[in-house]
Amino acid sequence: MKYIVLFFIFSWLFISFESSKSNFEFDKILLQNIVNEDHNNPSTYYFPVFISYSESEKGLTYIDYLNTVYNQKSIYEKNKISYEKFISDALSQKKKFLKSEIDADAFKINSRTFETYYKFGLKYTIEKHLEIFDEGSYKLKKGIEKSELYTLMYLCFTNGSIVIYDDYIDIYFIEQMSSFY
Repeated sequence: MKYIVLFFIFSWLFISFESSKSNFEFDKILLQNIVNEDHNNPSTYYFPVFISYSESEKGLTYIDYLNTVYNQKSIYEKNKISYEKFISDALSQKKKFLKSEIDADAFKINSRTFETYYKFGLKYTIEKHLEIFDEGSYKLKKGIEKSELYTLMYLCFTNGSIVIYDDYIDIYFIEQMSSFY
């Protein structure tokens, strides 16, 4: 009986997660700024972005790695997939990548972190995992696993924010995507 209840809880969380994120669209102005760059050169937008391997597995990567994939895969040219469509689909979680296809740090969505987000919202979830260091900057609380942190960063990403880590001072900054244009 216990396993049946757990099965239904995790099924409900998975379905809730899938339906809540299926309509995510990456910020259109920031997308246009990225697309208008020369994607044969390093991007000026060097912050973590997320791609999808499956509904429950994601990858943390950077625009430059997406550019490399697009530039090296002649399949996109053959199928007349524009760079804009490729980037838009990748950042909006519509394109599913193979792990061997792109340099990304893969992780599974942490169900506890997602459940906290689903029940209490993003602000509470941030405060549960990060402690306020200064206005707009945070320190990671002790004992937080990598999958919890990456899931939190992914949730921020799908809610229009970018989490940037400054390894020099060991601080996380949460910025709205609109602050990059």
